[in-house]
Amino acid sequence: MKLSSSVLAGALVISSAVLRPHAQTPSSRPRPVRPGPDMLYMAPATSAQLENTGVWNAAPILVSGTSAYRNGEFLYQDYLYDDRGAASRAAYPEPREKYAGNAADLVEIRLKPLASDMAVRLTLNTMTDPSLVGVVIALGDTTPAAALPFGAGGKLPATRFVTVHGSTAVPTDASTGQTLGGDVTVAVDLRRRQIDVRIPYSVFDPRNKTAVRVAAGAGLWDAATNQFMEPAQPAAPAPAGAAQGRGGGRGGGAPRPPPPRPESLPAVQYGVSLPRAAQHRLHAGVL
Repeated sequence: MKLSSSVLAGALVISSAVLRPHAQTPSSRPRPVRPGPDMLYMAPATSAQLENTGVWNAAPILVSGTSAYRNGEFLYQDYLYDDRGAASRAAYPEPREKYAGNAADLVEIRLKPLASDMAVRLTLNTMTDPSLVGVVIALGDTTPAAALPFGAGGKLPATRFVTVHGSTAVPTDASTGQTLGGDVTVAVDLRRRQIDVRIPYSVFDPRNKTAVRVAAGAGLWDAATNQFMEPAQPAAPAPAGAAQGRGGGRGGGAPRPPPPRPESLPAVQYGVSLPRAAQHRLHAGVL
């Protein structure tokens, strides 16, 4: 059969339309895949504990176990989650929603001399209730070391101690343990988990000194006894071969006695800042 030229031409046009590639619009082109999760490309998160207000201006160090002088301030950055003492032997009491298993963990301590007093800012990792925590600030140097006040259970070289719990601060003479006069003020910022302490120079005066020894330790505070709480010991692990239910130990033998508990821990071993109490230069007004 003979096809007309018009039919053949139409077939060619149809074939040409089928074989022509589809033109892509900019919106239909595939986007390049970024390596890694989207979180890598998000802006850095902000931490309330690292925020500055009032007289504080220096940027945080963000390196644990280090100190720095910045914008007229001395800073020490503590280790996080180191608040259970040596070998993690101290245990927080219950309930967990009250102490959060981390209530006495110092993040940072910073100092700044002002016109009439020395400002100290303490930052905690966790703060559910500031009245649950006590912090001892040791200022100055003495030989031998002096006993920490309010049952903290340790010793540090110091001429003055300032014990802060809740919104209260008590200055004491390190050599005699006597309470000193002087209006030490405390302001608590619960959202930022910061405690701002102002120590008048009548209590401790670092001016005209080339070096000042500073240390701080945190612990749980017992409001009923007005002193530091004795840290609880963690439950001793069950010894191998101990009794299991009615059947006793392996082979039916008598259970072994539990191992002896470690010695009593000082209360201040809930979170210790500046553990070596190294000397730090504190120039009045020009930190």
